[in-house]
Amino acid sequence: MKSKSILYLCLSVFTFNTTLAQVPDRGYNFLLALNSNGNDVGQTHYQVGQYMVKGNPYLFQSTLKVEFFQNGNSYRSSKATFDTYHQELEHNDEATKNLIAFDFTLLDSFYVNPIVDNNKTINIGTKFINAKYLEEGKKFFVEELVKTDKIAIYKQHSCTLAGYGSGIQSNAGNNPYREFKQESIYYYYTPTEKKLSKFNFKESKLTSIIGKYYDVSAGITPTSDQSLESALKDFMRGK
Repeated sequence: MKSKSILYLCLSVFTFNTTLAQVPDRGYNFLLALNSNGNDVGQTHYQVGQYMVKGNPYLFQSTLKVEFFQNGNSYRSSKATFDTYHQELEHNDEATKNLIAFDFTLLDSFYVNPIVDNNKTINIGTKFINAKYLEEGKKFFVEELVKTDKIAIYKQHSCTLAGYGSGIQSNAGNNPYREFKQESIYYYYTPTEKKLSKFNFKESKLTSIIGKYYDVSAGITPTSDQSLESALKDFMRGK
């Protein structure tokens, strides 16, 4: 990834003063709003093209332990974070201490917060798969919720730019505001069809899809303190 920079906007009543400093590779220009005394007022934005974007594009708000696989079966362990806007896994480079993005085409899958035994077998962890291995041409990662020999359910963590406000005027020009909007997109996949089919993740639709392969007469119904995703995992456990 190309080098990025950090821009501090010092807020006064009518004008903005800017200073420029080099920061580690994060995939964005980062704008931190300060008041006239130079104190952070909690208004943090990222520069994405012409837009000032509030919020956070990362699925994990800090770097977590990740086991990732490349070229079929070789794997490494690193602290990493997942950028849902660019669909990039960024890891800590030990030499520079910067966040470096992996080449998407070389990354097969990764596990977040895995438990690995002495044989380097991953027993527990949230698994993400490069969707191009499920359907040709896809350029994003999906979280594997459940998988059997008949059907799998995947979740895409997506992020788009949504508009808000009318923008602000600074000495750098008019910069319209945007905000990161996190979205969850669900797919089912079967070995026979070999494609990701998007569907509305509701109990009735989920029951209809799973019911083609398993007895769902008992229903896939979450308890009062359970999510539908958790109920699905409980239902599919052991199948």
